[in-house]
Amino acid sequence: MVLSTISTGCSNSLKKKHPHKMKDPGSFTIPCSIRSVKIGKALLDLGPSINLMPLSMLKKIDGLALKLTKISFIMADGSSKKPYGVVEDVVIRIERLEFLVDFVVIEMKEDDKILVILGRSFMKMARVIINVYDGVIMLKDREEKVKEEEKVDKGGTIHFDLKDATFKPGTPVRYKKKL
Repeated sequence: MVLSTISTGCSNSLKKKHPHKMKDPGSFTIPCSIRSVKIGKALLDLGPSINLMPLSMLKKIDGLALKLTKISFIMADGSSKKPYGVVEDVVIRIERLEFLVDFVVIEMKEDDKILVILGRSFMKMARVIINVYDGVIMLKDREEKVKEEEKVDKGGTIHFDLKDATFKPGTPVRYKKKL
């Protein structure tokens, strides 16, 4: 028989009530549009420092000028991929907020659920704050901000619907949580 002594610190740690484990909230997406094209959902992704647009989406949006680029990507599977180019200063609209975004255009399998990926550069510019626990996302331009509560779809993706919002500059907007 082995006896062990539990130190005071360890004993207190075992007595302490810890937060309950929670399910993975899924990925965060926001509705947006570019020119007259409604993108639907754009994925907010802390991984890449760039914003990605599939070539198929570029073909749906008139008037975007594609510039050649010499960059290449190392994909998650280790393969390398060269993008078609870059489109600069694209106005992306999220309800009443507008941002100028540069997109790297790459050929990739089209996903009906996620049509563009907005990376860290966008999230910094849009001053994105995500409260994962409460399911709240906030975006802000120079003067206005939008605050949304989560709506979780059956696939576990969290997205935010801004269509019924009424806004006042500088005032956050909240929606009731629908789970």
